[in-house]
Amino acid sequence: MKTHPQPDDAAKRPAVIYARVSTLEQQSEGYSVAAQLKLLRDYAKANGFCVLREFVEAESAKVAGRKAFGDMLQFVSERPESAPAILAEKTDRLYRNLVDFVKVDQLGACLHLVREGEVLSPGVSTDKTFMHTIHVAIAKRYSDNLSMEAKKGMRQKADEGMWPTSAPIGYANVRGEEGRNIIIPDPTYAPMIEWMFQQYATASYSMSEIGRMADEHGWR
Repeated sequence: MKTHPQPDDAAKRPAVIYARVSTLEQQSEGYSVAAQLKLLRDYAKANGFCVLREFVEAESAKVAGRKAFGDMLQFVSERPESAPAILAEKTDRLYRNLVDFVKVDQLGACLHLVREGEVLSPGVSTDKTFMHTIHVAIAKRYSDNLSMEAKKGMRQKADEGMWPTSAPIGYANVRGEEGRNIIIPDPTYAPMIEWMFQQYATASYSMSEIGRMADEHGWR
């Protein structure tokens, strides 16, 4: 997300904003992207920062990696002359693991963890660096625990005969007995999927040929 600097921004210190929320955390207003952005924008304004760019990460349990985090690292590393500071709500919003910590540390950028009241700049005392490393370890534990709880919840649903996620293509999510979430063959897409597998099983058609044949049937 780009911002629009005003004419007097040249006299301000450059910075970038990074906000992150996971699918599970979106239910909590305290962790919402909107709440984080408001906090960080207010902090930037109060402390004389010109925000060059905002990076927002809305993670899903189904998608690996953090594109916005990588984009932020590249953006900051490409501007050594201006050395933008990184503004984040707190440790566990910026890092998920020790690898993230090392990547940010190698930038040598000034880091502001607003909710925690921490400012970490190059040359900071070893005691402060040590305490920050402990916070990073705690953030990793939080991330690991969140992942474990999510998997535990999905296993529990499966043990109770429920389908814990969105139905795969060819199936549909429905409410079964006692209101449980189950999946059934989708009356529209299941025949299409079955036909395509049957054609592929003959070893007479490639995947692209089957796709073309499906298009000819109007199956998209």
